[in-house]
Amino acid sequence: MKRILLIIIIIIGLISSGVNAQSPELINYQTIVRDASGNVLENQDISFLISITQESESGIVVYSEKHFVKTNQFGLINLQIGSGEVESGSLPSVNWGSNSHFLKVEMDPSGGSSFTLMGTVQLLSVPYALHAKTVENDNVNDADADASNELQTISISGTVLTLSKGGGSVTLPSSGNGGDNWGTQTVVTDATISGEGTTANPLSVNGDLTDDQTLSILGNELSITEGNSVTLPATGDNWGVQFAYTNPTLAGDGLLSDPLKIARQEATTGQVLGWDGTTWKPKDDATSDADNDASNELQTISISGTVLTLSNNGGSVTLPTSGSGGDNWGTQTVIADATLTGEGTSADPLSVNGDL
Repeated sequence: MKRILLIIIIIIGLISSGVNAQSPELINYQTIVRDASGNVLENQDISFLISITQESESGIVVYSEKHFVKTNQFGLINLQIGSGEVESGSLPSVNWGSNSHFLKVEMDPSGGSSFTLMGTVQLLSVPYALHAKTVENDNVNDADADASNELQTISISGTVLTLSKGGGSVTLPSSGNGGDNWGTQTVVTDATISGEGTTANPLSVNGDLTDDQTLSILGNELSITEGNSVTLPATGDNWGVQFAYTNPTLAGDGLLSDPLKIARQEATTGQVLGWDGTTWKPKDDATSDADNDASNELQTISISGTVLTLSNNGGSVTLPTSGSGGDNWGTQTVIADATLTGEGTSADPLSVNGDL
């Protein structure tokens, strides 16, 4: 079997958990894997055993873990120490500030667990940023036991800005006669606005804020206030003096001074309009009675007994009767049996016989 030798180029960029408790406690590890001839082992499954030793390269292993990764087309792999399969110890528990520490790398190019030592390097300054996490539990001694006496407050009076506890004061810039001073700020405006923009003297707009306009018309001149005027067409339908176009059957302009009406159309006295199937035309009244008396055609109706008469020689008719004096018009009587008495007339009303 051909022996495979691996050359490890170790590029260690380390990140640590800072003072923020949510920062990951990881160390970045990057390497390019080559065989003994310097050829890159690309797209190959490889396993690593990463250990951290204390005091020396062969010192006590304080933490170790396994990684199973695959190289890319350049033979490159990237690991985050602290995220592998833990073999022993705890990375957060490593006391970085008490001793020197070393990174020991072992590898199996077949991706199994037959690891071969590839090298050990000392971890220098960058990894020890992990030690900064212990500050979270330290009591920083500021020479007193007061946890709040370092707090300061800021205040302003006019244009003077002051920091408490001897923090000093500064005078803020002013734009002139009292303008833009913090706490007494006023606003510079033109003639369209009045006031200073303060509680005592708020800003307000000068003049009328309404945009009301009114339309008016005179003859065919249409105008709008605060605006302009236009002249409407003078070919009829002028607003204010509007008239209507009609055909010969109507006359007038449709105005109060000249309302629309049916045109005479050469009609003479006594004629009426008649429809000839196409249009309305004047014609003689077919109901003419050959005189100028408007009432001599009126008639009246009257009755005497059973005789009904129409005046002006309209004739008479005798109404039917139902027997001896019964149902005669004007002298009407009622035929009744023994339960009723009377004839049903004003002179002899009907009444019920017997005890009710």
